[in-house]
Amino acid sequence: MGKAWVLLIQLASVPILVSSWGASGYGVWLMLTAIPTYVALSDLGFGTAGGVSMIRRVAAGNLPAALRAFQSVWLFVSLISAAIWGLSSGLWLVSKDFPAWAAWHDERLPAAALLLTTYSLVVLQMNVVNMAFRSIGHYARGTFLLDIVSPVEQASVLAVASVGGGYVACAAAMLVVRVIGFIFYYAMLRRTAAWIHFGWTEARASEVRSLANSAMAALSLPVSSALSIQGSIFFVGLAISPAAAAVLGTIRMMARVPLQVVGLLTRATLPEITASEARNDKPYVDRLVYINLTALLLVTIPSAAALIVAGDQLLFWLGRGQMQASIVLFAVLTGNMILSTLWGTVGSFLLAMNQQQRFAAIYAATSVITAGLVYLAASNFGLEAAAIALLPLDAIMTFTVIHHWFRGHRQYDFAEHMRVTWQFARAMSIRLVPRQSS
Repeated sequence: MGKAWVLLIQLASVPILVSSWGASGYGVWLMLTAIPTYVALSDLGFGTAGGVSMIRRVAAGNLPAALRAFQSVWLFVSLISAAIWGLSSGLWLVSKDFPAWAAWHDERLPAAALLLTTYSLVVLQMNVVNMAFRSIGHYARGTFLLDIVSPVEQASVLAVASVGGGYVACAAAMLVVRVIGFIFYYAMLRRTAAWIHFGWTEARASEVRSLANSAMAALSLPVSSALSIQGSIFFVGLAISPAAAAVLGTIRMMARVPLQVVGLLTRATLPEITASEARNDKPYVDRLVYINLTALLLVTIPSAAALIVAGDQLLFWLGRGQMQASIVLFAVLTGNMILSTLWGTVGSFLLAMNQQQRFAAIYAATSVITAGLVYLAASNFGLEAAAIALLPLDAIMTFTVIHHWFRGHRQYDFAEHMRVTWQFARAMSIRLVPRQSS
């Protein structure tokens, strides 16, 4: 279930954490976990690029070359992770000597930040293992085993917070659960495909160099997302208050649920799109694309209506009466959700073919600009203005990815789209009718 698990569990956890820490305390937790948590959902770019390379080599029957790609990516990611952890540890050790950070140390926030950084690096290791599961055709199994850690992880946070635990204790609980999950996950990979294993004997610098362009483009995507999604929450918290960050963060979680629901289908079809493209089976690729676009429309339109009509009531309930927002804020973030879902889905098709460089630079540039606009808007005009500042990014990205896919890569055929949609609907109805009759 991927990020959908994360979003749904985070939404369910809002009432508990608000009850334990208050809206302001919950906002601090969102700010604290913003960047490390989103980095944990990435793979430093090389997992994405390496995964495409492994899928192509396994499809061609070249297992030694696939192992070479795996070990090269693993070693590179491990070395970068070690450097990140060393830098984070150094900052944690010296931060107590800075008077401006004294208040942060009183709440032990730097210690919690170090634990969350360590946690995110363990997740990076799991994402590299997931790359191997995808390459051998075990996407569903690998994704399920990876995703099942998230609810256990969040449950541990809720349990610790419910008994009075603070940020450090909650971060430590996340780390312990993730380490245990990683050990089990790698063991399952070894049982499934013994020829894939950690090591450096097959690692080659030439492999890393060959993946560098695609990897850097892929890396810019989660970094840009961190700025536009998690970064906006962080900057609103700085400009207005942690309580305002809690409001924005909760509404954005609510608004992004449809994106993750569509993503369930999209992520499941991406390995098929990659393999079909490698076989030059363009009709099948088009078929998968049209099915994804149909699912997008079926999910986002009803979700948008529901969010505008009932979003304020849901926010009031989730926040235990401590969070409220205007209809303007809900309307703006709903529009943001529709655009994000559209360009995120189409952009995934380019990602499946290692063509993320077509839009990665624009996304990076607009994300940096948007982060600054959000801070300025929040500081001078309030929360609604900060939300409005997010809209240009998604509008620009929607135009960019649609242009590159349907004009630079494919021609959109409305009649073919309708035909594929009708066939898909008939196939689903045939499956459902026997179950209903039984």
